[in-house]
Amino acid sequence: MGSPPRAPTHVAGVVTCRGDDYETAVTRSSTILTRAAVLEIEPVDLDDAATFLMATGPSAQDRWGPVVGQLRLQPDVPLARALTNPLMVSLARTVYAAPASDHPRQLLDFADQAGVERHLLEAFIPAAYHHFPPAPGTPTTSAPGRYPPEQARRCLTFLARHLDTLATKDLAWWQLVDTIPRVTRVISIGLTAGLIFGSVGVLTQVGVTDPTYRLAATLAFGLVFGLATGLSYGLHKQPTPLRVDMRFQGTLRAFFRRFVPGLAIGGALGLGIGLPYQAAFAVALTLGFALAAPVWLDIPTDMAQISSPSVVLTQDRTAAFSFGLVLALPVGLGGGLVVGLPTGRAFGVTGGVVAMLAGALVSAVTGGVLGGRSYGRVGRWMFAFTFAVVGGLVFEPTDDPGSHAILGPAYGIIFGLAIGGVGVLSRAWGAYAVSRIWLALRGKQPWRLMRFLEDAHRRGVLRQSGATYQFRHARMQDHLAHADPTSQRGPCRPSRRQSQPRCPSNLPS
Repeated sequence: MGSPPRAPTHVAGVVTCRGDDYETAVTRSSTILTRAAVLEIEPVDLDDAATFLMATGPSAQDRWGPVVGQLRLQPDVPLARALTNPLMVSLARTVYAAPASDHPRQLLDFADQAGVERHLLEAFIPAAYHHFPPAPGTPTTSAPGRYPPEQARRCLTFLARHLDTLATKDLAWWQLVDTIPRVTRVISIGLTAGLIFGSVGVLTQVGVTDPTYRLAATLAFGLVFGLATGLSYGLHKQPTPLRVDMRFQGTLRAFFRRFVPGLAIGGALGLGIGLPYQAAFAVALTLGFALAAPVWLDIPTDMAQISSPSVVLTQDRTAAFSFGLVLALPVGLGGGLVVGLPTGRAFGVTGGVVAMLAGALVSAVTGGVLGGRSYGRVGRWMFAFTFAVVGGLVFEPTDDPGSHAILGPAYGIIFGLAIGGVGVLSRAWGAYAVSRIWLALRGKQPWRLMRFLEDAHRRGVLRQSGATYQFRHARMQDHLAHADPTSQRGPCRPSRRQSQPRCPSNLPS
């Protein structure tokens, strides 16, 4: 007998949208989902609004009772119309929750509904950052007063305008780098890389007696690496977050596709500059692993399976440092071997044109592979040129065993860390780290930006949507994005002193 037929599988789902958008979609498509239930939110009834507003305790009943009584007598005043909106009811409860706050009777004095709504939107953030106690187990450094209301509003206004510029409602931490002008990114990253790699260049020229050549080579070392890193960072499309998943199954073919070319390039590089066969083989192995090992690490994050933005941040930070470490260890070891072992007389040529061209060629291929891995097509050409200049024109090895014994480990460590830093900056967390420092130095955001966002989420200012945050309502974001910039004063830095709420001067009393 055959197995009984399986019952059909039904997939249930809930789709939310605005009523006008739904009606427009049905009109244009002429299609109605007859088996789908359509629920529409009705305006809030005055009795329901009153119950919600006075549910916080006797004080709320004493304060809201006269106001509700007046609304029953005049059901068409601006405040009554405003309180039919669920958002406005929630804002009103938060704004006037504390007994020390203004009396809600002032809401009856507004001449129109828009004025009531603007007032509630404006007063919500000071109330949220003053009245709400810290969550259980929260450190005292993040208690109320750490972010004074006026400074929290300044930070949130900056974020709202950032989202308005991107025409999105999703606040993604990896997109905050877009708040930094592209030219500024190129200059800052390039200058930092130039200084780091310039110090590496100093080590390669310790054994050179000509001071003019030593200075020129050091400057060239820092200049070419600074330009390559800065331009690659500025022109490369910012990546999305990754997570580290050490998965070896199914990666053997991809690993050898990267390992074999790296092995060949490393061997050619070592032999081309005159290293002994053992050292050249070590360089080949390290370069091969540097190119191939990332296939075990980088796996795109599935945003639909992420529980919070902080989880995405933690995963991508781990992925960024893992990728940087995979580059730093082999490259640092290979560079240390190149400098740390006395060079031989490869092919009977010592410091001649053939050796220079051979070093430039193999260095260009190496740099192209490493740059492409970090920054795509832009990085491939930038770092190919950079490595060619460094490998063929700048580096002048010495045969002094004492100098090699000292310079080799130092060069390997610094050069490996520098290359690892380039790899970290190419990841989403690297871009976030740069943007976080930049915004904090300019007073636009606190130093611990993610803690500030988590705190805003706890206070009900932001809501979580998978891997991103959103303002609790689109109207809140729009209100902040188009707020009067003259009302924003003071840097957004945390304060340990309790700050008393202060309503902006442009609010009606």
